[in-house]
Amino acid sequence: MHAYPNSPLNPCRAELARLRGRLKPIRTTLLSEVLEIYPIDLVSPPDLLFTILDVPLPIPLSTSDPAPPLSLPNHKEITADSVAASLGFAAQVVQMLAAYMGKLLVYPVTCIGSRSLIRDDISAMVGPRMSVDTQNNTN
Repeated sequence: MHAYPNSPLNPCRAELARLRGRLKPIRTTLLSEVLEIYPIDLVSPPDLLFTILDVPLPIPLSTSDPAPPLSLPNHKEITADSVAASLGFAAQVVQMLAAYMGKLLVYPVTCIGSRSLIRDDISAMVGPRMSVDTQNNTN
């Protein structure tokens, strides 16, 4: 089972496995509750218009757009205020899901209602950036 059958850590490993098994149904319940609290519905299939809590989510016009428009002529319900509110709800959902799943977000979310924000510390780095190329390492 383990590399060290007589290790003093084996009881701890067994307890950890038991606790992880108990977490699965709790997480499932929490995720289901998030879906009930923040329902996301498709209201216009041709336009891929979704709502969260009956507030329309923004629709990107193309994959190259840096951000979705704050209004659309075909959908008067999409306004700057509705975009801010729906993205605030989405930020809350992302933050809760990450916490319930025990995952750290690469881009931390700060929930402040319709003024929520996602911090991009990676792009804001100053100075030279270096990546390790493991494929072509000649050492």
